[in-house]
Amino acid sequence: MRSLIAVAIVIAISAPARAEDPVRDLVEKAIQAHGGPALDKYPAGRAKAKGSIVLQGTEYPFTLERIYQLPGKLRITSEVEIQKIRRPVTCIVSGNAVAAIAGGLAQELPKSQVAELRTAVYVQNLIRLTPLVKDKKFRLASAGEKEFDKHPSAGITVSSDGQKDVRLYFDKDTNLLAAVERPGFDDRGRPVEHAETYSSYREASGLKFPAKALIKQNGKRYVESETTEFTPLPKVDPREFQIVP
Repeated sequence: MRSLIAVAIVIAISAPARAEDPVRDLVEKAIQAHGGPALDKYPAGRAKAKGSIVLQGTEYPFTLERIYQLPGKLRITSEVEIQKIRRPVTCIVSGNAVAAIAGGLAQELPKSQVAELRTAVYVQNLIRLTPLVKDKKFRLASAGEKEFDKHPSAGITVSSDGQKDVRLYFDKDTNLLAAVERPGFDDRGRPVEHAETYSSYREASGLKFPAKALIKQNGKRYVESETTEFTPLPKVDPREFQIVP
Protein backbone atom coordinates (compact mmCIF):
# COMPACT_ATOMS: atom_id res chain seq x y z
CA MET A 1 0.00 0.00 0.00
CA ARG A 2 2.77 2.42 0.93
CA SER A 3 4.46 1.83 -2.41
CA LEU A 4 1.19 2.55 -4.26
CA ILE A 5 0.79 5.81 -2.34
CA ALA A 6 4.37 6.75 -3.17
CA VAL A 7 3.72 6.10 -6.86
CA ALA A 8 0.55 8.20 -6.74
CA ILE A 9 2.47 11.10 -5.19
CA VAL A 10 5.18 10.89 -7.84
CA ILE A 11 2.56 10.92 -10.61
CA ALA A 12 0.77 13.88 -9.05
CA ILE A 13 3.97 15.90 -8.76
CA SER A 14 5.33 15.05 -12.18
CA ALA A 15 2.15 15.50 -14.23
CA PRO A 16 2.36 19.32 -14.59
CA ALA A 17 6.02 19.08 -15.56
CA ARG A 18 5.26 16.63 -18.34
CA ALA A 19 2.63 19.04 -19.69
CA GLU A 20 5.44 21.54 -20.37
CA ASP A 21 7.77 19.02 -21.99
CA PRO A 22 6.70 19.63 -25.63
CA VAL A 23 7.74 23.29 -25.42
CA ARG A 24 11.04 22.49 -23.73
CA ASP A 25 11.68 19.67 -26.20
CA LEU A 26 11.14 22.13 -29.04
CA VAL A 27 13.76 24.48 -27.58
CA GLU A 28 16.19 21.61 -26.93
CA LYS A 29 15.95 20.49 -30.55
CA ALA A 30 16.49 24.06 -31.72
CA ILE A 31 19.58 24.36 -29.50
CA GLN A 32 21.11 21.29 -31.14
CA ALA A 33 20.19 22.50 -34.63
CA HIS A 34 21.85 25.88 -34.02
CA GLY A 35 25.12 24.49 -32.72
CA GLY A 36 24.57 22.99 -29.26
CA PRO A 37 27.63 23.72 -27.03
CA ALA A 38 28.87 26.41 -29.45
CA LEU A 39 25.94 28.65 -28.40
CA ASP A 40 27.42 29.10 -24.93
CA LYS A 41 31.02 28.95 -26.15
CA TYR A 42 30.46 32.06 -28.28
CA PRO A 43 28.16 34.53 -26.46
CA ALA A 44 29.76 37.41 -28.40
CA GLY A 45 30.49 38.23 -32.00
CA ARG A 46 31.03 40.68 -34.85
CA ALA A 47 28.93 40.85 -37.98
CA LYS A 48 28.62 43.00 -41.07
CA ALA A 49 25.51 43.31 -43.20
CA LYS A 50 24.03 45.23 -46.09
CA GLY A 51 20.49 45.82 -47.23
CA SER A 52 17.69 48.32 -47.62
CA ILE A 53 15.33 50.16 -45.27
CA VAL A 54 12.01 51.85 -46.02
CA LEU A 55 11.68 55.25 -44.34
CA GLN A 56 8.49 57.26 -44.82
CA GLY A 57 7.70 55.38 -48.02
CA THR A 58 11.17 55.65 -49.59
CA GLU A 59 13.72 52.83 -49.78
CA TYR A 60 17.35 53.53 -48.93
CA PRO A 61 20.43 51.28 -49.02
CA PHE A 62 22.45 50.76 -45.84
CA THR A 63 25.42 48.91 -44.38
CA LEU A 64 26.00 48.06 -40.75
CA GLU A 65 28.45 46.52 -38.34
CA ARG A 66 27.17 44.82 -35.19
CA ILE A 67 29.26 43.93 -32.15
CA TYR A 68 27.64 42.20 -29.19
CA GLN A 69 28.43 40.62 -25.84
CA LEU A 70 25.46 38.80 -24.40
CA PRO A 71 23.42 39.11 -22.35
CA GLY A 72 23.47 42.92 -22.20
CA LYS A 73 25.86 44.71 -24.57
CA LEU A 74 25.41 45.78 -28.19
CA ARG A 75 27.05 48.26 -30.54
CA ILE A 76 25.62 48.94 -34.00
CA THR A 77 27.19 51.32 -36.51
CA SER A 78 24.96 51.84 -39.54
CA GLU A 79 25.33 53.98 -42.64
CA VAL A 80 22.19 54.88 -44.56
CA GLU A 81 22.71 56.45 -47.98
CA ILE A 82 20.29 59.34 -48.55
CA GLN A 83 20.65 61.46 -51.68
CA LYS A 84 24.06 59.87 -52.33
CA ILE A 85 25.30 60.98 -48.89
CA ARG A 86 26.22 58.33 -46.31
CA ARG A 87 25.03 59.17 -42.84
CA PRO A 88 26.72 57.05 -40.13
CA VAL A 89 25.12 56.55 -36.72
CA THR A 90 26.43 54.44 -33.85
CA CYS A 91 24.03 53.10 -31.22
CA ILE A 92 25.32 51.50 -28.02
CA VAL A 93 23.59 49.53 -25.31
CA SER A 94 25.67 48.69 -22.26
CA GLY A 95 23.54 47.33 -19.43
CA ASN A 96 21.00 50.04 -18.56
CA ALA A 97 22.88 52.74 -20.51
CA VAL A 98 21.77 53.55 -24.07
CA ALA A 99 23.34 56.13 -26.38
CA ALA A 100 23.51 57.24 -30.02
CA ILE A 101 26.38 59.08 -31.69
CA ALA A 102 26.18 60.83 -35.07
CA GLY A 103 28.85 63.06 -36.57
CA GLY A 104 30.93 62.64 -33.43
CA LEU A 105 28.17 64.09 -31.25
CA ALA A 106 25.89 62.36 -28.74
CA GLN A 107 22.25 62.41 -29.81
CA GLU A 108 19.17 62.60 -27.63
CA LEU A 109 17.03 59.53 -28.23
CA PRO A 110 13.25 59.40 -27.87
CA LYS A 111 11.89 56.83 -25.44
CA SER A 112 10.62 54.65 -28.29
CA GLN A 113 14.11 54.27 -29.80
CA VAL A 114 15.65 53.57 -26.39
CA ALA A 115 13.02 50.86 -25.92
CA GLU A 116 13.78 49.37 -29.37
CA LEU A 117 17.52 49.20 -28.67
CA ARG A 118 17.00 47.54 -25.31
CA THR A 119 14.58 45.10 -26.89
CA ALA A 120 17.13 44.30 -29.62
CA VAL A 121 19.63 43.17 -26.97
CA TYR A 122 16.95 41.26 -25.07
CA VAL A 123 15.80 39.40 -28.19
CA GLN A 124 19.35 38.61 -29.30
CA ASN A 125 19.90 36.91 -25.95
CA LEU A 126 16.65 34.97 -26.35
CA ILE A 127 17.60 33.65 -29.77
CA ARG A 128 20.86 32.33 -28.33
CA LEU A 129 18.31 29.77 -27.03
CA THR A 130 20.30 28.26 -24.15
CA PRO A 131 19.11 30.94 -21.68
CA LEU A 132 15.55 29.75 -22.28
CA VAL A 133 16.28 26.43 -20.59
CA LYS A 134 18.92 27.61 -18.10
CA ASP A 135 17.47 30.85 -16.71
CA LYS A 136 14.33 30.44 -14.60
CA LYS A 137 13.22 34.03 -15.24
CA PHE A 138 12.01 32.96 -18.68
CA ARG A 139 8.54 31.40 -18.84
CA LEU A 140 7.74 29.37 -21.94
CA ALA A 141 4.40 28.47 -23.48
CA SER A 142 3.21 27.17 -26.83
CA ALA A 143 2.42 29.79 -29.48
CA GLY A 144 0.86 27.35 -31.90
CA GLU A 145 1.93 26.88 -35.51
CA LYS A 146 2.42 29.21 -38.48
CA GLU A 147 3.87 29.03 -41.98
CA PHE A 148 6.82 31.14 -43.08
CA ASP A 149 7.81 31.00 -46.74
CA LYS A 150 5.47 27.97 -47.04
CA HIS A 151 7.35 26.10 -44.29
CA PRO A 152 5.32 25.02 -41.23
CA SER A 153 6.83 26.23 -37.96
CA ALA A 154 6.09 25.58 -34.30
CA GLY A 155 6.09 28.54 -31.95
CA ILE A 156 6.76 29.36 -28.32
CA THR A 157 5.93 32.48 -26.33
CA VAL A 158 8.69 33.74 -24.05
CA SER A 159 7.65 35.82 -21.05
CA SER A 160 9.70 37.46 -18.32
CA ASP A 161 9.07 40.19 -15.77
CA GLY A 162 9.47 43.71 -17.13
CA GLN A 163 9.48 42.57 -20.77
CA LYS A 164 6.79 42.24 -23.41
CA ASP A 165 6.11 38.74 -24.70
CA VAL A 166 8.21 37.54 -27.62
CA ARG A 167 7.17 34.71 -29.94
CA LEU A 168 9.81 32.47 -31.50
CA TYR A 169 8.95 30.11 -34.36
CA PHE A 170 11.07 27.13 -35.43
CA ASP A 171 10.96 25.35 -38.77
CA LYS A 172 9.41 21.92 -38.16
CA ASP A 173 11.77 20.22 -40.63
CA THR A 174 15.10 21.76 -39.61
CA ASN A 175 14.37 23.04 -36.06
CA LEU A 176 16.08 26.31 -37.07
CA LEU A 177 14.64 29.66 -36.03
CA ALA A 178 12.23 30.82 -38.71
CA ALA A 179 10.80 34.01 -37.20
CA VAL A 180 10.52 36.32 -34.21
CA GLU A 181 7.36 38.30 -33.50
CA ARG A 182 6.98 41.02 -30.86
CA PRO A 183 5.49 44.44 -30.16
CA GLY A 184 7.74 47.34 -31.19
CA PHE A 185 7.93 50.91 -32.47
CA ASP A 186 8.41 52.33 -35.98
CA ASP A 187 10.87 55.11 -36.89
CA ARG A 188 8.28 57.70 -35.84
CA GLY A 189 7.77 56.18 -32.42
CA ARG A 190 4.37 54.64 -33.16
CA PRO A 191 3.53 51.17 -31.73
CA VAL A 192 3.69 48.40 -34.35
CA GLU A 193 3.74 44.63 -34.58
CA HIS A 194 7.32 43.73 -35.45
CA ALA A 195 7.95 40.47 -37.33
CA GLU A 196 11.40 39.28 -38.41
CA THR A 197 11.87 36.20 -40.58
CA TYR A 198 15.14 34.36 -41.29
CA SER A 199 16.50 32.30 -44.17
CA SER A 200 19.66 31.11 -45.98
CA TYR A 201 21.35 29.60 -42.93
CA ARG A 202 25.13 29.27 -42.90
CA GLU A 203 27.69 27.98 -40.40
CA ALA A 204 30.55 29.72 -38.57
CA SER A 205 32.64 28.07 -35.81
CA GLY A 206 29.93 25.47 -35.32
CA LEU A 207 27.10 28.02 -35.08
CA LYS A 208 24.22 28.09 -37.54
CA PHE A 209 23.13 31.64 -38.38
CA PRO A 210 20.68 33.15 -40.90
CA ALA A 211 22.41 35.06 -43.68
CA LYS A 212 19.19 36.80 -44.70
CA ALA A 213 16.51 38.56 -42.67
CA LEU A 214 13.29 40.37 -43.51
CA ILE A 215 11.60 42.72 -41.05
CA LYS A 216 7.97 43.71 -41.45
CA GLN A 217 6.07 46.20 -39.32
CA ASN A 218 2.29 45.82 -39.28
CA GLY A 219 2.73 43.47 -42.25
CA LYS A 220 4.64 45.97 -44.42
CA ARG A 221 8.23 45.46 -45.53
CA TYR A 222 10.58 47.60 -43.44
CA VAL A 223 14.12 46.16 -43.62
CA GLU A 224 15.80 43.52 -45.77
CA SER A 225 19.36 42.56 -44.89
CA GLU A 226 22.07 40.06 -45.75
CA THR A 227 24.93 39.18 -43.42
CA THR A 228 28.19 39.41 -45.36
CA GLU A 229 30.58 38.58 -42.48
CA PHE A 230 30.08 36.90 -39.13
CA THR A 231 32.70 35.97 -36.55
CA PRO A 232 31.53 34.29 -33.32
CA LEU A 233 33.67 35.23 -30.30
CA PRO A 234 33.94 34.09 -26.68
CA LYS A 235 34.44 37.69 -25.57
CA VAL A 236 34.63 41.25 -26.89
CA ASP A 237 36.84 44.00 -25.49
CA PRO A 238 34.63 46.00 -23.04
CA ARG A 239 35.96 49.24 -24.54
CA GLU A 240 33.83 48.54 -27.62
CA PHE A 241 30.78 49.42 -25.53
CA GLN A 242 32.05 52.60 -23.87
CA ILE A 243 29.51 55.37 -24.29
CA VAL A 244 31.71 58.27 -25.36
CA PRO A 245 31.40 60.41 -28.52
